Amino acid sequence: MNWFASAKKTVKKGTTTHKSANRTLSATLVIGLMVLGLLSLRMHYQVRQLKAANQRIVQHNARDASQLVHHLVQLQRHVNQQNSLYITQQADQPRYQVARHPDWAEKMVAKLCNGVCLIQGEYMFINPETGQPLRRPEEAIDRSVDAGVMALSATGAGPPLVVQYSGTGFLIDQRGYIATNRHVTEPWRFSDEYQAILQAGYKPQMLLFRAFFPGQAHPFNLTVKAVDKEEDIAILHSRLGGSAVPVLPCAGEPDNLKVGQTVIVLGYPTGFDLLLARMKRSELDRIVGSGGATFEEVGLKMAQRGLIQPTATRGMCGRVNAGRVLYDAPTAVGGSGAPVIGQAGKVVAINTALMKGFTGTNFGVPVSRILELLKQTVAAEPNRL
Repeated sequence: MNWFASAKKTVKKGTTTHKSANRTLSATLVIGLMVLGLLSLRMHYQVRQLKAANQRIVQHNARDASQLVHHLVQLQRHVNQQNSLYITQQADQPRYQVARHPDWAEKMVAKLCNGVCLIQGEYMFINPETGQPLRRPEEAIDRSVDAGVMALSATGAGPPLVVQYSGTGFLIDQRGYIATNRHVTEPWRFSDEYQAILQAGYKPQMLLFRAFFPGQAHPFNLTVKAVDKEEDIAILHSRLGGSAVPVLPCAGEPDNLKVGQTVIVLGYPTGFDLLLARMKRSELDRIVGSGGATFEEVGLKMAQRGLIQPTATRGMCGRVNAGRVLYDAPTAVGGSGAPVIGQAGKVVAINTALMKGFTGTNFGVPVSRILELLKQTVAAEPNRL
């Protein structure tokens, strides 16, 4: 009986404890829900604030964008009106013609390229005392000078040392005067490779010096008429015999060229190599043939097939001063003497040198120096027709 009463009290006590725990849990849940509700209301309020702020920003940006568009439209209209007025008043200004005619470069190249020639040269070294050419040893196979000067001899039984090169020139006067670089006329003076030969007393002797003009089936022999002592420029002459070779117009003053303007270089970088590389295989086989072709034969065959055309490269003028014009139109060896043409379709400089280590800069001599040298040359030959 006592045990039953004790158990009953225990059950009653446990029930009371369970009810108390349930009330505590319920209270906790209620409090949690209230906290979540408050947090939810706070987040909702914050979201509404963010939306309102974003809406104000969007409206503000829209007004700014609208004002910006309106401003740009007005500015563009004003610029167009000014340009139209200026073009009407200055219709002869080439920079506006360029803007209005995007194909100006194509037309200009087509108009001027036939006046740009590929110069082909070949020379050897002669012993002035005996008149004998400098030769390679009989066992020499390679035609370069990699064996050094000690492997060459004027009494050897091997082939003569013959140096072949190419350059660029352009017709500057209808009487047959051609502008080019001085180092195209005297390449041995500018090559470290042959200085020891010159110092040993050997004299260079030209074997081949001629020009190929586009559209002409035969080359024209060249004569050096004037070489500038300070600048890398020279004047050549050839008897064109009434051939339809156009004279390239030249700008009289270097101030006509401004920094930032576009220039085009028309020349023959790498000489015959680039011309041959852009041929079809079938055409190349006909030029070179199965047995090969000499340096002289290659030029003749290409001219007869009308395959000699200058390469045009475009760049920007980087600097202009009295003695130099800097630009970034790509070029290479063989492009020496090429005309640098400005937006007016006139020669503004003559391509002279590459900047080693920085391909973004090439050098040209202002064409005014060429015109001055030409004037002196013509004055020294008053009877030339």
